[in-house]
Amino acid sequence: MNNVDRCVDELIQAIKESDIYKDYEYSEKQLSEDSELKRQTDEFRAFSFHFNNQDQGDMYEQSEEIQKRYAALRKNAKVNAYLESELALCKLLQRVSVRIDGEMGLNIPNL
Repeated sequence: MNNVDRCVDELIQAIKESDIYKDYEYSEKQLSEDSELKRQTDEFRAFSFHFNNQDQGDMYEQSEEIQKRYAALRKNAKVNAYLESELALCKLLQRVSVRIDGEMGLNIPNL
């Protein structure tokens, strides 16, 4: 194993030992105990992902639709805890990626 692979393994382990990851694991386990609630949450996540990655339409109107359609779901404590912990983990992974990208000096054009 080379040094980079060893360091990546150590980074993965450090993330898994973090409170952010432990919170995510716990909330994911709690949510998964209710398969219907998990299904609805995954539907919401997929809908939100597609909404956030589209480039067309009335964003305000569609945002209102998301809020109305999933308002009750977001009031559920298990769902909210899961989504918040997922967001925190994503932000952690994004910070790591941004730091690595920033240090590598790749000259990638804006696409």
